Amino acid sequence: MLLTQRLEKTRYIPIREALEVVAGVNAEQPLREAFGIGIWELLIDRPRNAARYTLLANTMAVVGAGAFLGLITFVALGGHGLKALMGTIGVVALIAPAIIRHTIHYEPGDMELLDTAMGVQADQIAELLRFRRDIVNGRIDAYERLAVDGPAGVWKKIDPSFFAADNGWVLIVGEREDRNLVRSRRALPQGQIWIDASTLPTHRKRNSRMLIEAVDSSLLQRVKAATLSRYSGATRRRLELQFLAIEAFRDPEIAALTSKQEQIRAVLDHKNIGISESGLKQIRYGIYTMLENRLQWPEIK
Repeated sequence: MLLTQRLEKTRYIPIREALEVVAGVNAEQPLREAFGIGIWELLIDRPRNAARYTLLANTMAVVGAGAFLGLITFVALGGHGLKALMGTIGVVALIAPAIIRHTIHYEPGDMELLDTAMGVQADQIAELLRFRRDIVNGRIDAYERLAVDGPAGVWKKIDPSFFAADNGWVLIVGEREDRNLVRSRRALPQGQIWIDASTLPTHRKRNSRMLIEAVDSSLLQRVKAATLSRYSGATRRRLELQFLAIEAFRDPEIAALTSKQEQIRAVLDHKNIGISESGLKQIRYGIYTMLENRLQWPEIK
């Protein structure tokens, strides 16, 4: 389609179109509508509201501290108390902006997002989590488009740490005006965010989800043997449990269940593997980083 043609001809694409490539989110559909109110509230509204409440709390703390210090000074210095009070207020006024800027944000954890998502939406969220992780790890390059200068434009690479820090979701799924409504310890990029299309994954990521859904039943055994042969001790024992979970998800009765949430619940209730629900979710959706980094894929090019 048009998006595929654009990927072939253009190095940079808007981050909104990159989300369509990696997570299947229609680029023409508003993200609030695509993700639903529950997910949007976690990604954008709650961090933004937390920033407002923190600003209010910091302001109240500064005013309260100034009034308390002024009162103590007034009592201690007697007739010179009014001057001391005015001096105290002046000092507080100088330090207040720095205190107010030091805000605390609250972003959702991976499992909270997956718990809130429903059906196909959970798969999109899993891919969205991987997309953010790949940007943070430098596998996908993000750029700020500063100006349009001929066909190429003017580009500035964005430090990946912006996406790892508070308000990282605002950069990925938020609109430009959302960046002005949150508070950050450093200025967020204000230009349009684009992705270097050449750094996007060109094939499906090799992870636990691929092993669970693979048609070739021998693939799991080959990967398992190659992986376990490289480890010993506690690491090997953890990997053995994780492979047991993968095999449990491949059980025909569990695989036949309609939703991944039902499959996770079935493994949790009936297989007694010794892995938490959170761990099983990460394995089922293919976002268990520790396992993914250790998997060995022999005879796969």
